[in-house]
Amino acid sequence: MAKMSGSFSIEKADDIFDLPDMKTGMDFLKQWGISTKGVKNTKGAIELLLENCKFREDVVRETIEMVTSGLKEAIVESKRNRDGLIKSFEEMLSIYRQLPTNHQASLNKVFPTLEDTTNQKIKELRSNECAVLVAGESVAGKSSFINLLVGVDLLPTSQLSCSATFCELRYSTKKYAVCCTKEGKKTKIDISASEGMEELKQHISYITEDVDDNENEKVEIYWPFDILEDGIVIIDTPGIGTSKDMTERIQQYLENAFGCIYVINSAYAGGVQKGRIMDFLRTVMNLSEEQFNPQTTMFVCNKWEQVPTHDKDEVMKSNNYKLRQCFPDFRTDQVYYLSTDRAKQALPHGLILQDHKSILRGINKLLPASLENKHEAYYRWLSTVLKRTQFILKVSKYTRRENIENLKVQIQNIEKQMYNLQQNAKTSIRKLQEEVQNEADGLHYKVIHLLSSQDFLPKITQWEPSQCPPADKKWKKVSGSASEVIAQRLTQEINNWERRNGIKASIKDKIIGRFKRDFELMEDQINDIEGMFLGDETRILADLQKTIKVPRNKKDKMKGKGDKQNMVGIGGAVAVLGTLGKESKDVLKKYKRDNCHLKMTEVTNVYIQNILKSKELKDNLSRFVQRYAKGIDKIAELIPDFLEADRQMLASLKVEAEQTKADNSPACLQSCISLQSGLDLFYVDSMMHVDYQLSDINCNWDDKLGQGSFAEVFFGVLKSNDGSKHDVALKRSRDIIDKKSVTDILLEDRTMRVAKHENFIAYHGNALQRMKGGKTYWVMIMEYCAGSLKDVFVDNHSQYKIENPANCRTISEKESAFKEMSVFGVQLCQGLDYLHSKKLVHRDLKLENVLFTQKKIVKLTDVGLTKPEIDISGTMTGSPVYMAPEVLIPKGVYNKSADVYSLGIMIWEMWYGIDAADHIGPRIMKTIEVDVTRAEDPLRPLMNIHQKPDGEWIKLIERCWSPDPSKRPSAADVLKFFKNV
Repeated sequence: MAKMSGSFSIEKADDIFDLPDMKTGMDFLKQWGISTKGVKNTKGAIELLLENCKFREDVVRETIEMVTSGLKEAIVESKRNRDGLIKSFEEMLSIYRQLPTNHQASLNKVFPTLEDTTNQKIKELRSNECAVLVAGESVAGKSSFINLLVGVDLLPTSQLSCSATFCELRYSTKKYAVCCTKEGKKTKIDISASEGMEELKQHISYITEDVDDNENEKVEIYWPFDILEDGIVIIDTPGIGTSKDMTERIQQYLENAFGCIYVINSAYAGGVQKGRIMDFLRTVMNLSEEQFNPQTTMFVCNKWEQVPTHDKDEVMKSNNYKLRQCFPDFRTDQVYYLSTDRAKQALPHGLILQDHKSILRGINKLLPASLENKHEAYYRWLSTVLKRTQFILKVSKYTRRENIENLKVQIQNIEKQMYNLQQNAKTSIRKLQEEVQNEADGLHYKVIHLLSSQDFLPKITQWEPSQCPPADKKWKKVSGSASEVIAQRLTQEINNWERRNGIKASIKDKIIGRFKRDFELMEDQINDIEGMFLGDETRILADLQKTIKVPRNKKDKMKGKGDKQNMVGIGGAVAVLGTLGKESKDVLKKYKRDNCHLKMTEVTNVYIQNILKSKELKDNLSRFVQRYAKGIDKIAELIPDFLEADRQMLASLKVEAEQTKADNSPACLQSCISLQSGLDLFYVDSMMHVDYQLSDINCNWDDKLGQGSFAEVFFGVLKSNDGSKHDVALKRSRDIIDKKSVTDILLEDRTMRVAKHENFIAYHGNALQRMKGGKTYWVMIMEYCAGSLKDVFVDNHSQYKIENPANCRTISEKESAFKEMSVFGVQLCQGLDYLHSKKLVHRDLKLENVLFTQKKIVKLTDVGLTKPEIDISGTMTGSPVYMAPEVLIPKGVYNKSADVYSLGIMIWEMWYGIDAADHIGPRIMKTIEVDVTRAEDPLRPLMNIHQKPDGEWIKLIERCWSPDPSKRPSAADVLKFFKNV
């Protein structure tokens, strides 16, 4: 600080609010020659210091401009993206209207009222409104926070006059409000003067103790807010949990909100109220059309000044832990700590405190991220419609080439299979419901036994005086306090019992396990059915399986009884049923400070007995178990819905195939493919959020590690968000991103993101390399590996080379080589089995595409050709020597057994240490396609060169490369073989 005449300047103004006591404040005032007359406390010293400080007058304006400049850019970009999406939606509608009526009907089976829905989405895109919802518990200070944010005291902030209706704050050059009643009546108020402001607050605040009695549906407030741009709307909501009706209306607002800010009362004991915030976050995520983007929510811990300094670190840790429990994708940089009162006190002096600045920076990130998230949801939906349309059109194209009689037989078989699948779905749902009820009955029995157990009861019924509620003349008040502490103890002890015995985990595993077993089989059948129609034309189903989402029923809610139902876990479901009725009256009337622990023992026994007598105990536990099956019936119903759509489509195609006249389906198909490519390119160029910038990567782009047909690989060092550095492999596309390549690139990116396995190359994310002239290259950032299995088993790289079993001279050396080879073989098969479990086929499996780390962890890589099983049909892709016969022949459908053929070739190479291509090359008589696929003695690597494998090894390898795919083992079978070795 530097002394001034009559005033002083200060570099860090936050220090004024951190005065430890009144004495320090008085010392400052005396030091700078400021009269201390009338100063009675620390708050008075702070106010006097603020009055005499000299701050830059333009601080507030510059800070606001910092935020609004980012918002302006986001709004301009939003307009550009919305225009591009509208154009694509309109093109899709044009294609839809050109489709034959039977194709339109098929689409409407999957996307009901498709044309109306599309027009509604176009209407939404034309609106420039971006709503940000502010929610939180009552008295968390939401209204005060919004007033601070917009820089005007518009909303009531007194505890006695909190917001009881929804307030929409919009930008306008004029100052007025519109009050909208529940009956539809609108009243306009001029709020440019203080009288109008007071009238506004009366419309917003509680009218009675019941918030539902407020006559207004909502209040729209128009004001020239500095922080808002035209189109951005901030919505203030009544407190979460204020009433059931209000909570349901908050859910309705959330459906159209672009982002949300959740305000937490830091002064509340324990900070985050986990039950309510968990319900809120569950609502947010359930209402999201796409995977919820965590960047669109920020948490503000308000009233931070009320938390003692020595407790702040502990409260932060507790808040982070609770939020992470509620919200698995939570990041600590989403939480902001704020003292609204201090920030508002500083504003008139031209001062924005650090925590206030942090909030504004957070808003500057939130809104652009929210806009991006909403636009991406539109892109995903449109992309899904286009892919389904292409599927239908390709089926039509295939059926037109088929012999009509064969087609009729095929359709009959398919309809029979579809009927069986529908029956299986109904059976699975019924079995699942029975399983849920059985688990609920079992849990009911266990809880009753627990509550009657002599080992458990003392933990609940024995009390220390310090644990008991205070005495009171009114026995009902004591009853309420006693019920609360008994319920809390009972909840905790039952939950501890549950955790020790793994009750919830067991229930969940059994229920979900049954569902997975039943429906994985059905998915296999569906894949086979849909794949039969696509012949050698399919590629469209690659994304269809990934992009079709299960529709959520927004009306599905957990049923419960009042606020007590928010108690967590099995303990909460049980404890909520306890009561202390009139039978406890005599005991509680004698409740005194000196005998409270004895009386608590008596009433606790009554409380537990009332639970055991409750007819609702079984129902509560049943509801608890049912939540693990929530939504599963919707998923199960979806499968028959898709099959029914296919059945109707096939029935109409049967009639269509008998007609000689041509339609415009081929032209629609080409238009659809072109629109999909253009949409994907627009998404990458304008909408996609890349994981890393090139500035985050240190790489010499002139020094390649290797290259293939589609990409080049480089070594790089990645700087992560936490500042740490990692060695990475950078896979850059050889060709620029254009309409021909973009859809396949996005598919590879999505495949890499969902592949999470120790034996699958780790994917850090993507980046774009933009060159002069507008050319852009895709960069995949992956785990860096030491070498490939080809280095280990075939090439003479002394750094990695191990002895091949065929080259060993002694039995002990051969056994040692067996084991070393099997270590790699087990991991290779684990990775491949994982890939196949995801319904994916690698298509280019070979030793050089299997890498390993310095710790010799095997990693499958190069999934650029990887496709869903039902998308694999007649496309000859991969390295010829590793290709199965059904792949080499350009017809028919192939599946994951084609990878097992490649695996057999790889095992042969690992045994002998010889490149299969070098070995087979000289023996090719005609072409590799002819020689490998011939019926008599098809070309395969020889097994008797020298030191041939043992009999069991030979059998395994020959089964792997069997000409008949059905006779090949699965990757899991080969894995079991290696483990046995």
